[in-house]
Amino acid sequence: MYEIRWRGLYLASGYGYALCIAWWYREVYVYAYGFVCRRLGLPLVALDMGESLGVYLHITLYIACLFWLFLSVYHMWCFMAPGFYAHEAQVWWSTWCRWMVYVVCLYMVGLLYVWPEIGGYLLTLSPHHDVWGEGMVQYPRAHSYMCWVLYTPLVVVVCGCIPYALVVYGPHTTAPSRLTAWRYVWMWWSCVGVALVVPPSPVFQCVATGTLWAVYECTLLYLCLRVSHPSVKRYVS
Repeated sequence: MYEIRWRGLYLASGYGYALCIAWWYREVYVYAYGFVCRRLGLPLVALDMGESLGVYLHITLYIACLFWLFLSVYHMWCFMAPGFYAHEAQVWWSTWCRWMVYVVCLYMVGLLYVWPEIGGYLLTLSPHHDVWGEGMVQYPRAHSYMCWVLYTPLVVVVCGCIPYALVVYGPHTTAPSRLTAWRYVWMWWSCVGVALVVPPSPVFQCVATGTLWAVYECTLLYLCLRVSHPSVKRYVS
């Protein structure tokens, strides 16, 4: 309990320090996350005086939390390591390292590829309207734009971690049968989710839905091979 108290204090102070650093560089982060608007030549518009401050607070908490996650993993490891055997510590550390690398790669893919494609399409979907003969220009609202650009990579991470978690933590015999029973549920929810999130382009929606189905089937195939007889594994390989 004494160690938990001090490590909790370290985590709290580390998050406070991360908040200070993130607040100091808040404008840099806003500039970095607003590259789609800069590329399209659209300014970010705040509708009231408090919205700009709200955007700064929102992005500060977000960036500080990203930095703080690595510190949390380190303190968790320091607290649990003395109770592990050598092989348990090696497995735990290697698993978490692979998980962190996988999550960081997913986040960068969502930030560098998924968000610019979807965000750029949404911003250019209908920038000009003609209302009773008068032209109207639509500009992205600062708060809505920042919420979308910050949480789009997190959605990619969550969706991408589902098959990874099934592969790592589902090596039991019942896992493939359970996944097979939920196949149609996954298909229907994939269709609904893609229809709600992906821009209204039939080709784009079909590709996204097909990708989700392929990920599910590949995960199911891997789990079936993982729990199958060694002779079947040799035959497949």
